[in-house]
Parts: sequence; structure tokens; C-alpha cells
Amino acid sequence: MWISTFHSSCVRILRAEASTIGRKSTFTIYDASDSLRLVTQIAKEHQLDPKRFAPRALRNRISALKNELVDAESFRATAPSEPFSEAVATVFGEYSARLRAANAYDFDDLLTETVYMLEAFPRCATATAADSDTSSSTSTRTPTTPSIASSGSSQHRTTRWRPVLPS
Repeated sequence: MWISTFHSSCVRILRAEASTIGRKSTFTIYDASDSLRLVTQIAKEHQLDPKRFAPRALRNRISALKNELVDAESFRATAPSEPFSEAVATVFGEYSARLRAANAYDFDDLLTETVYMLEAFPRCATATAADSDTSSSTSTRTPTTPSIASSGSSQHRTTRWRPVLPS
């Protein structure tokens, strides 16, 4: 039995199944400041005006997209034709590529990449379900936060979680 946060459970799953998705199990996890630093660097390289396209705003939009399970390619294909969205699409694509090249994930990726992997590789979902009876705790809920049944206050919820197996 695992007792952990969703993020911690996802790190464990990603490390165990890293080779399945072409990654090394020794990946790095970027914290908020690492992530913002990389977004800032990419925005500068693309000569985006930091007053018009604040790196923190770009990073927040990328984070929101990831939490909605929207990847860089999908966003680029559907992004509104307006300057901020175009800037987000450019930075998001480069940001994702650089994280992958560095064998790194940001905090949002821990949830989203696990969801993508479990959907794309049913064997991983089956192995994970067999390996764990997980109790996870989270203080926030997003579309990527798996939940089956929960209890507790809305501020701090404890959830029993098992990956959804394909039918």
C-alpha cells in the first residue's frame, strides 16, 4: 500500500515506467522557480517584450493548459489568433521540448504525463493497479487529479485512488 500525495504517487509511477515512454528514471523535477527561469529564458530568446508578455503570465497559462490536459501541439493547433495566445504557443512548445531534452518534468507534468502514459500504455495501468492500493492526499483538485471517492473537508481531501483500467 502506498500512502502519498498524488504528485508523489505519479513520480513513483513515472520512475518505474520511464523506459516505456522513452525517458530515464533519473529525471529531474523542476520547481516553480526553475520553471519560471526557463520560460523567461525562452521568452527572451524569442524577443518577447516582458511587459507585454510577462514570463509569469506565460507560465501560468502553460500550467493551466497542462492541468486541462492540453499539450503544446494541441494548443498550437487550436490557439486563438491573438498575440498572447501565439506567444504562449511558441513558448509552450519550446518549453516542452527543453524539458524533454533535459530529462526533466515540471510539477504539472507529474500528473499530466502519468495520465498520458496510463492512457497510452494500458499495461502500465494494469501493473500500477496491481502494484498499489494507494491513499493519496491533495489540497487542490484539477481535471488531472484522479478521484474515485473522497472524504474530508474541501480544503484537505483524502482520496482512495486506483488508476482507471481500460474496459
